[in-house]
Amino acid sequence: MAIPIAIATADIHIRSSIPACRNDNFLEEQFGKLEFIINIANKYHVPIIVAGDLGHVAIWGDKLLSKVIPVLKKCDNEILVIPGQHDLPYHRISQWEESALSVLQSSNAIKVLLSGKPYTYIFKDIVKVSVNAFPYGVEITNPDKNTKADINIAVAHMMVIKNKPLWEGQQASKSKILLKKFPEYDFIITGDNHQTFTDTYQGQALINPGSMMRTTIDQINHKPAIFVLYDDLTFKKIYIPIDSNAFEDNYIDNILSTDEANKRLEAYIDKLNNNIELALSFEENMTKFLMDNAVEQEVKDIIWEHIE
Repeated sequence: MAIPIAIATADIHIRSSIPACRNDNFLEEQFGKLEFIINIANKYHVPIIVAGDLGHVAIWGDKLLSKVIPVLKKCDNEILVIPGQHDLPYHRISQWEESALSVLQSSNAIKVLLSGKPYTYIFKDIVKVSVNAFPYGVEITNPDKNTKADINIAVAHMMVIKNKPLWEGQQASKSKILLKKFPEYDFIITGDNHQTFTDTYQGQALINPGSMMRTTIDQINHKPAIFVLYDDLTFKKIYIPIDSNAFEDNYIDNILSTDEANKRLEAYIDKLNNNIELALSFEENMTKFLMDNAVEQEVKDIIWEHIE
């Protein structure tokens, strides 16, 4: 009988702000979904692995921290988190200790995994699991050969796609190529792409859990999910309950009802015709712009500081 060894999730984006497209009690909904994930982990008696972006911004207010910490501590096992770009001040891994992740770790609510020595745990005194962390900005490498583990897991916060790019000209790794490139890993868990998908190759599995919350109108059909990983290298998807009426019914009509909005839409179409691709997220657009243009790091720091 297969033994569960971990819960895989990513892009939780805990926040105190409310997305414009939601008409429900968004703040309570996110805590309810977080508790759902923790309850599943407690049911299977396994740790939770978060592939980056636990938070929506790097620095949280005291009110949000005070509410999140007791919820996270309901997990009977460890919550293993790698930093995503949203978790990092100025999107720099060297600044992670100034972030909310550092506070959460000091409060014993989570364990932050950084690149370097893999984190290992022995599940039920039977299965030795090695978790290799690759936070935002750190490329995946082969596991340490000196680590004798039954199961090797890579956890990376990087944009990975399964088939076609999300927008024309997008630079992203493809899941099948990653699996072929790193056959030493039994599981590769990735975050950053908010869509949910999996891929397999010769007994390996790549799992991109997708976002926990639906925060933009293009996610109206997104079905948030987590994954249970097993020692026989299989996995099971578990959907997170959602409110089918969570989105503002008239949101799309409202944003397209004014002359100004129509002009913006026309300008958007013109840009598409000129092969200038835009994403629905301002931060995605900014990230793409900074990647495509030679912008000095000091300027990037100022930009991300003001965005945060």
